[in-house]
Amino acid sequence: ARNRGIRLAKGEVIVFVDSDCLFDQYCLQNLIEATRRHVDEVAFQFLVCSPEKHLVQRIESLRLRMVQESLLLESGHILYANTSGFAVRSSYVAKFEDFFDVGVIRGSDTLMLAQLIRQGMKPRFLPECKVFHCPEMTFRKYALKHFRVGYHDSYAHAQLRASGGILLGWRKKFQI
Repeated sequence: ARNRGIRLAKGEVIVFVDSDCLFDQYCLQNLIEATRRHVDEVAFQFLVCSPEKHLVQRIESLRLRMVQESLLLESGHILYANTSGFAVRSSYVAKFEDFFDVGVIRGSDTLMLAQLIRQGMKPRFLPECKVFHCPEMTFRKYALKHFRVGYHDSYAHAQLRASGGILLGWRKKFQI
């Protein structure tokens, strides 16, 4: 579906957001300004957080904050891609028949990130572009979902190993 959307898109920048996410009121305005400021950048990772209305959202907010803070580089780039809030220039994705690997159940964001990094195009982190992930589920379903994510991510990890192990070790984060 995302690959088809990319082929049908008409704009200069393609924005991805999940169905259980909401844009901050200034997110898209801030994105326009950022793409004008960073003309050489092709990919943009939004700040993904959660509104913290109940336990699952508080846990999700903490998880997202820890992941994003730990993968943020001093350059303002981030070794993270989450299409819950992500944008990419259409001129870049037009080079690919399928920008996202359709063989992946989970982990297509990670493979896309590895592809960007291999080409020297780490995503620019845009904390001014905020997206709220609003999971509405019980804690049990949330825990099971994250257990399954790890299981289904094995194909993506195998693809990363085959391409030189990009992003498999956190210790090498600053050597990429």
